[in-house]
Formats: sequence, structure tokens, C-alpha cells
Amino acid sequence: LQQKAEQATLAAARAAAAQAAILATAQRAQAMASMTAQGQLTEALRQKCDDWAKNMPPYGNYKKQEANPNKVGFFQDADRLSKQALGSTDWSAHDKQALADVIEHNVSQVVAPWGKDERKKLKVSALRDQQP
Repeated sequence: LQQKAEQATLAAARAAAAQAAILATAQRAQAMASMTAQGQLTEALRQKCDDWAKNMPPYGNYKKQEANPNKVGFFQDADRLSKQALGSTDWSAHDKQALADVIEHNVSQVVAPWGKDERKKLKVSALRDQQP
């Protein structure tokens, strides 16, 4: 009887987790729809970095990616977006600030080495210094 109760509790927890995942996906889609195109690009980079970070030790075996401009990865995606943001009038100061935050907080978690040189290459200060 106790085993059946534990199984029922486990099944209820799984159902609640599945429902929460569906709700989170719907909320994320609604949030993305309300963003600018530039905000969507920034959010997509943030989500990719978060997904990678979830699979790094101790939870998985992913490694940090190289901060090499000649390879494909998060550093290169951030570099491309940074150059696009600074070279285009389509990016608002708010979107540039959001990109700088994502680079500092999310890209830095999945790229190694990370330091002053990488922030300089990605022009984080220039993104933050943009006036509205």
C-alpha cells in the first residue's frame, strides 16, 4: 500500500513538472514575441549559453569553449552580435545593454579563457556606453 502511495506521489510530481515545463515554454514564447528582433537574438544567445552551462560539470561532461575568433562557438556568436549592435542603428541602447549583460554573465560561463582581453575583443564597454 505504501509503495502504491509513493508511486502515485511520484506520478503526480512528474505530471506537475511536465505541466510546469509546458507553462514555461509558453511564457518564453510569449516573452520572445514581445521582444524586438535584436532582443530575440540576444535572448537566443543567452538560452544557448544556459543550455550548454547546464551540461557542464558536475552535471555533465561538456567543456568550456575556446575564446578563439577562428572557431565556431559562443564567443564568435557574441562577437558577431556585438559588431552588429555597434554598427547598426537598429539596435537600441537598451538592446545593447542587454547584449553586454548576456556577454558578461552568460557567455563568460561557457567560454575559456575569460578575462579583460575577451571583454575588450567583444567590445562590452562600448556596448554599455551607448546613450539612449
